[in-house]
Amino acid sequence: MLQTSQDEATQPAPVDSPLDRVLEAFEADSPGELLAVLPRAYHMLGAAPGEVEEGTPVTLLGRILGEYTQTPHDKLGSVRTQLAIPGQRIGLSWVSSRSRLKALFYAISNRYPPGTPVLVSGKVRRFGAHGVSIDNPDIERPPAHVMARRTPGQTLVLPVYRLPRKLRQDQVRGAMREAFEHVSAGTLPAGIEQACVLPGLVESLEMVHGLRPLDAGVAGALLEGRSPWHRRIQVERLWEVMRELPQLVTNPPPGHRIEAEVRDLQARLPFTLTGEQSGVLEEVMSDLRSGDRGMRRLLQGDVGSGKSVVAYLAAVAVARAGFPAALTAPTDILASQLHEGIAELAAGCNVPVHYISSRSRAAERRRVEKFCRSGKPGIVVGTHLVSSLPFQRLGLLVIDEEQRFGVGVKERLGIHQPHVLAMSATPVPRSLARVLYTGQEVSIIRQRPSGRKPVKTRLFEGREAKSRLLEFMAREFEAGRQAFVVCPSIGSREMTSVNQVAGGLARRFGPDRVRSIHGEMPDAEVAKVLEAFRAGEFNCLVATTIVEVGINVPNASIMVVTDPQRLGTSQLHQIRGRVGRGAHPGYCALVPGSGLSGEARERLEFLAGCNDGFELAEYDLRQRGAGDLGGMRQSGFLEVDIIALQREAQLIHDHLRGEAHVQQASAREGAWDFGDLTF
Repeated sequence: MLQTSQDEATQPAPVDSPLDRVLEAFEADSPGELLAVLPRAYHMLGAAPGEVEEGTPVTLLGRILGEYTQTPHDKLGSVRTQLAIPGQRIGLSWVSSRSRLKALFYAISNRYPPGTPVLVSGKVRRFGAHGVSIDNPDIERPPAHVMARRTPGQTLVLPVYRLPRKLRQDQVRGAMREAFEHVSAGTLPAGIEQACVLPGLVESLEMVHGLRPLDAGVAGALLEGRSPWHRRIQVERLWEVMRELPQLVTNPPPGHRIEAEVRDLQARLPFTLTGEQSGVLEEVMSDLRSGDRGMRRLLQGDVGSGKSVVAYLAAVAVARAGFPAALTAPTDILASQLHEGIAELAAGCNVPVHYISSRSRAAERRRVEKFCRSGKPGIVVGTHLVSSLPFQRLGLLVIDEEQRFGVGVKERLGIHQPHVLAMSATPVPRSLARVLYTGQEVSIIRQRPSGRKPVKTRLFEGREAKSRLLEFMAREFEAGRQAFVVCPSIGSREMTSVNQVAGGLARRFGPDRVRSIHGEMPDAEVAKVLEAFRAGEFNCLVATTIVEVGINVPNASIMVVTDPQRLGTSQLHQIRGRVGRGAHPGYCALVPGSGLSGEARERLEFLAGCNDGFELAEYDLRQRGAGDLGGMRQSGFLEVDIIALQREAQLIHDHLRGEAHVQQASAREGAWDFGDLTF
């Protein structure tokens, strides 16, 4: 985040210093990166305990008064002393097991002997008429700036950080003060700093980490984490992350000449595209026409909204322009559906279509690999195995349900640097963060197919609610409807399983009405059961998450998900999209196990009230974090609120894109000319 001063850079740091230990605990590579870790809260220094309610957290500056005492009890014991502040004495006590009481006594009394100035933080407890004490307080020696005289109207705040294991707040605060001495300047370009109207970085670090007094009038914004100083540090971190990511114009593929192919292809469709489908197709074709920027577009639309048709048209058009195209999906079932859909469109265009999956024979794999090496125009459809094929001159890569691909697979898919069209109903946090950080273009199809309504979702907790759910399922079955029941495991004792649930439902509704599938069954058997379900031969299919995508049963009206807290937000959104695909309304029942945490309940309730994929992704991003955008982690917190910094992200993207254009101007002078793409 910050540049290390030359003096500090030439002097080796002490081996296993306090700063080193904190850097390691926070997985920070430098003092500047550690300073990008923002406090999660603040304690205001100086509130008098006599003026606050019991249970209120306070931070006090005072001196240890009198000797320490230790009082053992049956299994526990306590160490006690007093804190002297102006006009008052505060009791302090620390509770420990009896076996560790003596060690605690000597540790505290030796570190903070009587007369020592200390900072104490904790919750107020009252006893008697005027007695005040703090149990198990945090205690530390105050840094010099806390002891310094302050002008009237100024106050101090004490930052509180998210603590890794085996670290105390005073250790982290001390490391932050030491880290501040190791840095000299930021790296954010002056033009971006001025455009965003940001305060200086050094000033911002001092204020955010509580290293200097501040005027009481601006303390509120700091305490709420929405001060200009917080924003300055976040923009600096945003800049550091974005400049390490590949930008939109890096090694752009050539543009494609397609003249009238798109019109011809649309005329072959047995239906007319919706207005939004046509608009998105125009955006995709505009990207493909360009020879100075590669397409990196995310196409977001709810399940069944018609994303695949846009991909089919683009892929066949690129193949007719003389380049290979590839479509990949996360499962054999979905990849097979993509193959069937595009093969029908390509059949009358003299465009060869090849298919590869885990079930492909060795001879077929060799034929597909030979085709890819040739660089001839055509289309390859398959699962993640597409990422290992030896493509030459790959013109377009379509990634369907991209949120289900791992980071490593996505990196291998992009190694040929083609135009990339990713499709998803709910992008995972890392995918959405890349949109915000790198300026990846986004197309959205919000129009639902004619007559289709949002799936109604609700939680069913407790025996009575589950009984009502079973009664509702029985009524739907009598009306000829069908239901999915999704379980997180096959036969686990720790959570609901396919075997357990299928047995219970068979006893309730009859064995002829209930069948089950899971990933350990032979593919042929799974396909046979699915075909029987589509044909309406039974009412209830119990399955693992293998039915998440690629299953189309228009007569299915109910989706039951057991232990939904064990599944991700994007998974749940995809799973409920399996129902309500026909003429009948769709219902999704979330049936959590016992002991549901407050955080999990909040997530499930949000899902129940939201049917918008991007809104769900933004929520997931705030909850889980964006992960390591340049690496392998799919989620995890970065200290940057990228949802709130979209304008700043766009400014940084424009700056980096301008630099890349300058660097690549000479390279583009000799690029192939593919002319214009027209309709």
